[in-house]
Amino acid sequence: MATDVGLMAPVMFAEGLESVVRDSEQLSASVETLAADVRVTLAVSTLSGEPIQEQRGTLTPDNIEDFRPHPKAEERAVARAEELGLTVIKRGRFGITVSGPADLVREVCGTELVVQTNARFSDVRSTQEFSSSFAPLEPTDLFLVPQNSLTIPAAIDDSIDDFVFIPPPILFAPDPSPPAASFHNIGSGDIRHLLNVPNEFDGSGIRVGVVDTGFYEHPYYKANTFDYQPIATASAPDAYIDDHGHGTAITFNVFATAPGARVCGYKQTNPPQIALEDAADEEADIISCSWGYDREQVFPILQATILSIIADGVIVLFAAGNGHYAWPGSEPSVLSIGGAFWNEKHKLEASNYASGYLSSLFPGRRVPDVSGLCGERPKAIYIIMPTQPDNLMDRTLSGTPHPSFDETDDDDGWVGASGTSSATPQVAGIVAMMLQKARQIGRTLDTSDVRAILESSAVPITQGRNAMGFPAVGQPNVAVGWGLVDARAALAQV
Repeated sequence: MATDVGLMAPVMFAEGLESVVRDSEQLSASVETLAADVRVTLAVSTLSGEPIQEQRGTLTPDNIEDFRPHPKAEERAVARAEELGLTVIKRGRFGITVSGPADLVREVCGTELVVQTNARFSDVRSTQEFSSSFAPLEPTDLFLVPQNSLTIPAAIDDSIDDFVFIPPPILFAPDPSPPAASFHNIGSGDIRHLLNVPNEFDGSGIRVGVVDTGFYEHPYYKANTFDYQPIATASAPDAYIDDHGHGTAITFNVFATAPGARVCGYKQTNPPQIALEDAADEEADIISCSWGYDREQVFPILQATILSIIADGVIVLFAAGNGHYAWPGSEPSVLSIGGAFWNEKHKLEASNYASGYLSSLFPGRRVPDVSGLCGERPKAIYIIMPTQPDNLMDRTLSGTPHPSFDETDDDDGWVGASGTSSATPQVAGIVAMMLQKARQIGRTLDTSDVRAILESSAVPITQGRNAMGFPAVGQPNVAVGWGLVDARAALAQV
């Protein structure tokens, strides 16, 4: 049962969470912040007349246009939201995101709001799919959702079908490590060698959008004169702050393969589709995402947004997950990226840290399509990357011994990490080179073209098992897809 927060805020707690939060000044402050600005997406009446929230598992590139908001309904919904005192944050392609204090949102939606934590035990019906255990919490772990369902039928106006709450996604995050390591690891030179990256192309002229936790302006990026741009938006004006560390770190992998690309960092938003729309609206050629939801949990407004962005010609990549049955990594229209491990014997094998499986939601969908480079269990500490000093990743795994800890100080501004979080931007960099060459010869590549080229040119991997225990047998296989991407071979087919 959820319990009332009491004086802390006009919200409730999942059972067992209240005492944990009350004992922490930081967690208590986080709850107060959350309660002051609750985000909810209005699912507006659609052109087809059918609610978009009823389309889970049925949305495709061919039918998403039927589920755009009806223009008149959209205008009425905005007016009604503002009349009720809600603030309109974003008029998106498939929904309108609004915000307000918890007491107002609770009154408008007609439901209690519950403080929950991502990927931890929950008795709250709406978020049981996100749960596993109550481990030590960070303020960024907390979020607010309704008590019984993430979709609440709207009764405030005929123009609005539902109120939709989309929890923050799971970061497929690895762990920290030092710039110089005594253990087996790979650097940017190794990544270029193993992915067979030529010097003739570097991604120049291509805009790669990375959507993640933030983008600290690390001296590493400046010293190498990389075109690294944290993008401040109305929804995320503090894009240059990365208290978690994940976004700053994984961006290293784009530059490892495409050092001439312009990498624009879009800080994750609540809900997540806002950052994706911001990246698309600013004409990103490629969008790389190393996050998602476990157990193939699909949110139709987010799904429709992704499909629409892809239909506009943007190449969208998602990580397959680190032992997760991840969506949007399983979405058929995205490029799904898994992981291959270059071991101590200098042999390639499937990474036992990376996901690979047959989707239970999309018949015939094999995840991943292809793979980048990824470490192995227990922590996938494998690639040395820059990050914001003294952030969550930098602190959490400092100390000894490896492989459980990074053997460095907790504020050195470097992490040793990998997972499919790193493999995905590696492939994004290779796609940037493909688009660069295509433009030079007057060719346009869409997602299906890029997928076909990457698959047909990939290096087969026939050793090892992935995180689900599937063996790398045959090409393609569910351990690594078609295999490790080969940049030179892919470029030859452009």
